[in-house]
Order: sequence, then structure tokens, then C-alpha cells
Amino acid sequence: MSKRLSTAACTTALVCAIGSAAAGCGDGGDASDLGPAEVEPAVVIGAGNGAASQVEANIYADALRTLAGGRVTVRTGLPDPVGAVESGVVTMVPALTGDLMRRYGGPAAASITAA
Repeated sequence: MSKRLSTAACTTALVCAIGSAAAGCGDGGDASDLGPAEVEPAVVIGAGNGAASQVEANIYADALRTLAGGRVTVRTGLPDPVGAVESGVVTMVPALTGDLMRRYGGPAAASITAA
């Protein structure tokens, strides 16, 4: 009987040792184990100093918040809103087509006059 008890005790000890070793490979777990928090990307809409630019930016922001449900902010007072997009300061700016054509050229740019 002692040999049988001894075998059972060894088997139990071996299972406990393997279980402890496996459990020791990790910690108790916390939020850092889940990896980096997935933060929804923020959209930053740029606007110039003018009232029209700021109204357009806020209309875009409200539409994006309503339709996409995302984090949207408006950054106003930019001296060159389109340049802010190019440099990555803002994500997007509302701009009139004529303003963009004047800026980037193209065949029709010569026929556009500043308002």
C-alpha cells in the first residue's frame, strides 16, 4: 500500500509542479497585458480666421460626429489651413474648390479669380 500511496503522491506532486511552473510563466494579469489601448483616431478639422471658414469647419465636425460617431475637434485661427493639412497639423479643412485650384494649379486655375 505504501508503494501505491507513494506513486499517487509523486503523480500529484508532478502535476502540481507542472501547474505551478505554467502558472509562474505569467503574472496575475493587469490592463497592460491587454496591449496598447485602442484609441479611436481623432479627426482635427482646421479653419482660418474668417467666420466662413470657422462655420464650414464646425459644420464638417458636426456631420462627422453625427455620421461617424468619432472624436472630432476643430482648430481655428490657422494662417494657412491647407498648409496645416500638408504638414499634418490638422486632418482636413473645408475649402472652396476655387481656392484649391488656385493653390495647386491645373489647366482651369488661370480662369479662376480671387473673390
